[in-house]
Formats: sequence, structure tokens, C-alpha cells
Amino acid sequence: MEVKTYYYNAGGMTQFRYPEDTYAGWAILVPQSGRFSFAIHEGAKVDGTASGSWRAGAGGSETARAGVGGDGTVRFGVSAAEVNSEPTASGVGGDGTVRFGVSAAEVNSEPTASGGPENSGTGGGTERIEADVAEVRSEFAGRAGAVKAVTDETRAAPYNGEAAFGELVLCPPGFVLKRSMLEPTSFHFIELAVSDEFALPPGKVRIRDVQRLGSTCSYLARLRAEQSCDYQEEIAHLIRDLLYLVRLEQASAAASRRATTEPLMHHAAALMERGACEPDFSLQRIAVQCGLRASQLSTRFQAAYGLSPIRYATSVRLAKAAKLLVETDLTLDDVAERCGYQNAFYFSRVFSKQMNISPSLFRRANRV
Repeated sequence: MEVKTYYYNAGGMTQFRYPEDTYAGWAILVPQSGRFSFAIHEGAKVDGTASGSWRAGAGGSETARAGVGGDGTVRFGVSAAEVNSEPTASGVGGDGTVRFGVSAAEVNSEPTASGGPENSGTGGGTERIEADVAEVRSEFAGRAGAVKAVTDETRAAPYNGEAAFGELVLCPPGFVLKRSMLEPTSFHFIELAVSDEFALPPGKVRIRDVQRLGSTCSYLARLRAEQSCDYQEEIAHLIRDLLYLVRLEQASAAASRRATTEPLMHHAAALMERGACEPDFSLQRIAVQCGLRASQLSTRFQAAYGLSPIRYATSVRLAKAAKLLVETDLTLDDVAERCGYQNAFYFSRVFSKQMNISPSLFRRANRV
């Protein structure tokens, strides 16, 4: 997993700085308080740029260092100086109008419909006034059309709704993400580099383990408050934990679907989850309990779950092992025994092969 951008807004804003954008990687919004609406869809943005375009200030193709910009954005792969030297993507004029894609100087230098040197004084007559009125009417008609187009586009978006604490909004690479605060909101924004390892669900994901979610968000906010680049590894670890919670919800949803379509295999999976860590566990016994031969269990389970029964049992064992490694001080021998392995050597070999990290290193890396 590669984190391209991480930003935490602690509140105090009544609207997003970028109410609409497209990202090269997965964009994730994690509200910690407040509430906002969102819409995710394909297609061109309001300004006419293609859906695949994206702003350098929202990510970039950085690869080496990490920097913290003046706005608190943590950019993985750039220095603080490079972050702060990025061109602004929005400007605020003297009348408070926000123009996206221009600087404040450009906004304030734009001529008004009825002002300017050629319009000053009492010259121009009736013809000029009529021309100004026609121009203003045309401008408002254009704005009304643009607003209607945005509204229609949002309604047609395949993923839209509202999000608050306990929910994550995930926007796939290349899609347009619109968002609008319904009340002052504190939130975490994350952009991940595109990777084949991710099969994330687009749209809104509701996290049931709100206690763990709240703890992870609090740690992220605490690290962000330090205003230091030294915590990029810890930030990346906490973001992995958020993704783990998303995957748990994916697995739960998939299990519910499988229970509906293949209840006998759902029963087999439940038997494995209860007994996989027992010392006398065997797939032959699971097959007998389901009234099947071992070969039939293997074929039907593979079709329902996409992996073999032995792989599923191994995943149950390793999930328990990971929890024990992080949450207890048990020795590797004790962890191995509690997870159904005969000794620590064999357990370490299986864990390292499946998790791509040794149990000892996993324990050190995942303790905050």
C-alpha cells in the first residue's frame, strides 16, 4: 500500500476546500464528526475537464520523501517546500466569490459586468445599459443551466448519499467525487496510489466496530497535531487499519450473500471457524457433519467461497494468531498451540508464507 496524500481537518470549516475533484488513486473520506453529502460518478467535471484529469495539489506522482504543507497536508514523496510551492486550485475574490482553478489575484483582476475603465462615469448611454443587462441575464441563465446539470448529474450518480462518523466514503481512481458539508465536519482525507492489491468497494461503507474506528481516527488526529514528517510510517500503519476494517465489512457482506445462496457451505464455514484452532481439527469430520464426502465438500466450498476448505481454515487460524500477537504477550509457542499448530517453528513458517512477514516482526509493527 502506498499513501500519496493524507490530510486531517479538525473542524471549523463549513464547506470543503475542494467540493469536487478527480483523483488518480483511491480517495477516501473518513468523517470524525459532523455530516456531509457526496456523489461519485464517471464523466466530465463541471469545468469541462475530463474525468481522468487531476490536480497536482491533490496528489502527484511523488515517490521518495514526505512533506507537510502549510495547510497540514501530509504528502508522501515530496518535501515541505514542494508542497507549499504548489499552485492554489482556488481563489477568493474581494466579493467573497470562490473560483476554482484560478488564484485570488486572477479573481480580483477580472472585470465586472458593469465596471471597468470603459464603463466608468456617466458615458455609454441607454445602449450600454441594455447591453449590460443582457450580459447579466445571459450569465445568470448560464449559471442556472450549470446548476441544473450538476443537480441532474448528482442524482444520476451510481454512488451518492450522506456520511457521518462510523462510515467511510471511497472513490475509485478516475471517478469524480463531489462533497458538500451539511454541518461543520472534521474529517480525514486519504489518497492511495493505484495498486492491484486493492479491491475496495466504491461508495459508502458502514463500519460496525466503531470503537476501533474511533481509536484509529484519534491516533491519526494526534499524529497530525504533531506537525511532523517523522510519523509517516505510523500514519501509513493506521491507514492500513482503516482498510482492514473495510475488508472486514466486505467479508461480512460476502458471507451473508453466500449464506443465502449456499446455506450448507455457510454451515461448513461456521464449523471451521469454531473448530479450526482445535488440536483434533480435521476436514474429514467437517465433511461428515455436512453429510458429504471430503471431495464434495472441497468442490462445493471452492465454488461458494473461492478458496479451498484448508485455505479457509488456515485463514481462520492466522486471523486468531494475528490478534493474539498484537493484543497479548504470549510466546510464539503459546500462540501456535492456541491456533492449532503443533509447534512454533511450523506456525512461524505458515504465518510468514501467508502474511509475508514473520510473527515477531508482525507483532512489533502492529503495536501502536
